[in-house]
Amino acid sequence: MMCSEPVGVIAFVVMAGCAASWLYWLKRIIDEVNPTRPEEERLTWRWTNWGPYRSWDDLRERWRVDWKIHWFWDEHGKLFPKSRKRRYAGISILLFVLVPVINLGFCLLVAKR
Repeated sequence: MMCSEPVGVIAFVVMAGCAASWLYWLKRIIDEVNPTRPEEERLTWRWTNWGPYRSWDDLRERWRVDWKIHWFWDEHGKLFPKSRKRRYAGISILLFVLVPVINLGFCLLVAKR
């Protein structure tokens, strides 16, 4: 956080909310697609996937899980073309990236005056 003012704290809270929203919508997308897949192709949501890397094998496994999430995203688009869940997840990650940029701009241009 660049600002010592409440703006920086608000930006951090908004970022955390956007990250939580993104994870929530990804989980909802996976939950919608899973019942349409055979049992061996289903992805289980494990919060341990988001922790630190323990070994190269762990890194390779996460890479595979990440690709599965992309596959679920694409499959959700094919199965549920009118669903807004992908849009909400996209907006969440976009805001997660843009909020710090907007905060920095605000702190540099407005708060220093």
